[in-house]
Amino acid sequence: MKNSQVSERFNVDAQTPPSLDWKIQGGGDFNRDGTSDVLWRNDNGQVHIWTMKNSQVSGRFNVDAQTPPSLDWKIQGNKNLVITNGYYRELSSLTDNDWDVQSGDDNQFEQNSIYGGGDQRWKTDDRIEQIYSDLSASIFGSRRTMNTGYAFDKSYSDWRKARNIPNAFHSGIDIAATTGEDNVKVLFRGVVVQSYHDYDSKTKFDNGHWMAIDELDAAGNKTGRRWWYGHMQSPAGGPKSWIGKTIEAGTILAKAGMGHLHLAVQNVSGSIGNGTSAKDVQNRSMSPIQAFWKAKNGIKEAKIWN
Repeated sequence: MKNSQVSERFNVDAQTPPSLDWKIQGGGDFNRDGTSDVLWRNDNGQVHIWTMKNSQVSGRFNVDAQTPPSLDWKIQGNKNLVITNGYYRELSSLTDNDWDVQSGDDNQFEQNSIYGGGDQRWKTDDRIEQIYSDLSASIFGSRRTMNTGYAFDKSYSDWRKARNIPNAFHSGIDIAATTGEDNVKVLFRGVVVQSYHDYDSKTKFDNGHWMAIDELDAAGNKTGRRWWYGHMQSPAGGPKSWIGKTIEAGTILAKAGMGHLHLAVQNVSGSIGNGTSAKDVQNRSMSPIQAFWKAKNGIKEAKIWN
């Protein structure tokens, strides 16, 4: 509609129309992509959402599928829905391990993963895939391919084991980027606690520039999450000039290096390097995708460490 006139007509999901026991209850931009979505409710109380893009259904998911509200509960408008009260807040029922497993392999996000293993995108919730898209776009301006998943990426660990490379289990996620061209932008406001260039003079291996940034909330307090940005080129002003600086979300850290950005999140003291097992990685870090979700919802870690 435009100015009280019909401006366009089109069929929505004409190939698989919902049965008559589903009723449209309203609309709203539930996934915050700037497009109005469709809220459905079944005669049995089940609530379902179609996310829309360019007049097409881009995603479908149930809200509170295990315990649908009884019909004596009425939908009062999209502002009262739990899904709009924050950033995918309905995912709060997931455990840490759920997030880790859902973030665990690049083939759960990409049709053609860099280390092979086949298309496994069906294993990951569409909303978590979208959170990854939002995360990578926040760093690079558009969604980028995931090259390696977190902790459980079997094809990555198999590749390292076959070459006798120690610590085969990945401590973060790798996001594809163009070396020397793509700017790496910081995700959230924080204070830089480490900044150094990792070069091994004995092996002549250049592992690129690394920065560790302690995330801060709106009041300037630590959230308990330390974000590591790795394999970058040298930043402006040199590595040491960044230490101790408080920087805002969107600040350019440096150009990407080595064809990708390694992004890891530390929530306990200790090393952030790759691990000897998936459990080892999980004990020392957290899924960057879960960390991004927590930060967007203003959730702090149970323990704040320095």
